[in-house]
Amino acid sequence: MTANITHIILDAADKCIPNKIITVRKDQPPWLTNEIKKKIRKKNRIHKTAKRRDNSKDWNKFKKIRNEVTNLVRKSKEDFNNSLIKKVIDNNSSNKNWWKIVNQITGMKSRDTSIPPLLINDSLIFDDIDKANELNDFFASQSNIDDSSSILPVIPFNASTTINEIELNETEVEDILSIINPPKASGPDLINPKLLKRGFSYS
Repeated sequence: MTANITHIILDAADKCIPNKIITVRKDQPPWLTNEIKKKIRKKNRIHKTAKRRDNSKDWNKFKKIRNEVTNLVRKSKEDFNNSLIKKVIDNNSSNKNWWKIVNQITGMKSRDTSIPPLLINDSLIFDDIDKANELNDFFASQSNIDDSSSILPVIPFNASTTINEIELNETEVEDILSIINPPKASGPDLINPKLLKRGFSYS
């Protein structure tokens, strides 16, 4: 039942939610907007033209757009830093987000705890689940104990009570969905918390 619901949600998201593949540059500063990037590309083109032609008209054109880029960068940096300071002062963020903002302001970099790509049989493994399976297979292969004829011991059942089935009602499910934190990562079912939160609000 749960697997069917999960499949329906993921299938609907895949068909109905627009998506596109983007290139994420990890070290790109957050204040670098699309407008600034376009201006920088334009500045670089004009600079090449000015060097090739080497006349005062083209060099003046380059100096003008160079100053525009400088002013845009300064303004964008100032706006970004002010927005971070405002978030710290408002104190509406979780502890994790608060420290993330403070680290951005102070220039402290958080430690990257993600597992890098694994090279297995001349192929790079990027998927987290595939990485976990490969690591599990590797560590399992390090054991040289022959347990082919081993028999698991019989463990006595000491629980005084058992749970035959879990009963849930609509109100309880709604209460849980209402407190979901959208920025959190997806769980094992791969359903984005933001999707659950927004889907619940339209139900």
